[in-house]
Amino acid sequence: MTSAEIQAALTRPWHAQVLGQLVAKYESEWFWNKGKWDELDPLLAEEPGKPNLVWEVEKQRIKTLSWWNDLAGRHGIPTSGIMWNISPNGFLSSFANRALLVSRAALAYIMNSASDEILDKYLLPINNTLEAFEINTPLRIAHFLSQIGHETGELRYSAELSSGKQYEGRSDLGNTQAGDGQKFKGRGLLQITGRSNYEACEAFLKNIKEFENLDITSSTERAEQLACNPKLAALASGYYWAKLKPNLNAAADSDDLFWVSVYVNGWARQDRPFYPNRSKEPNNMHHRAQMLERAKRALGIL
Repeated sequence: MTSAEIQAALTRPWHAQVLGQLVAKYESEWFWNKGKWDELDPLLAEEPGKPNLVWEVEKQRIKTLSWWNDLAGRHGIPTSGIMWNISPNGFLSSFANRALLVSRAALAYIMNSASDEILDKYLLPINNTLEAFEINTPLRIAHFLSQIGHETGELRYSAELSSGKQYEGRSDLGNTQAGDGQKFKGRGLLQITGRSNYEACEAFLKNIKEFENLDITSSTERAEQLACNPKLAALASGYYWAKLKPNLNAAADSDDLFWVSVYVNGWARQDRPFYPNRSKEPNNMHHRAQMLERAKRALGIL
């Protein structure tokens, strides 16, 4: 790789993590190579042909600090000073990621427009949710994350952009009191909507010790926790996936993008359908399919 390619790669979180896990062969900085350092003499000379005394002292300091040559030839240490090197951070992170169903690198690849801050904010909450709701196979994870990626603009939004007035008076959602439409509008990475669904979600999440005193129903401010608290935003999406729409894991097991998307979004007649042989389908199926392909690649399914 050229230096320009490495610099370009480092601008993407997923690429940066991959580079951090490379094993590279090059000369150790602890190996004294006089010729290498002498190459800098002309660049650091105060005048052409006149040695830079400060630089000469610095070279002696470097030589004094170099210990490789003292051990070369023993214990398998090569005399050339060239060896295989790894990044300690990249090496240790590979162990940390073994406990995660989706690694940070995979999440960054799927949500490729998400900032580092957003990825760090949601990485553990999403993984905890995958464990809690048995979204624990590559296909289930791929479908779950691809739907979340579509619904949230790749983790950009955790609440419905509209005011929620359209849900006012919707008895099928349990919105029986004035103001319920706005108070209980869609929130979460997969959106919980309506008073009755908020109440059911609250009751379920109270079984988790950390949230045994959870209140997301007494006021709009409390309800907004499903959007503002990343743990709750993720758990609410798991509750939606496994409890409100209990057929989703089975549909994901069958790799059925159509029915996974129907359970998440519903269906309607589309002007530009993704499935030409179906009279109705969920909205934006083209993008949902793109997100699923990206998720499968990140998880090694494709």
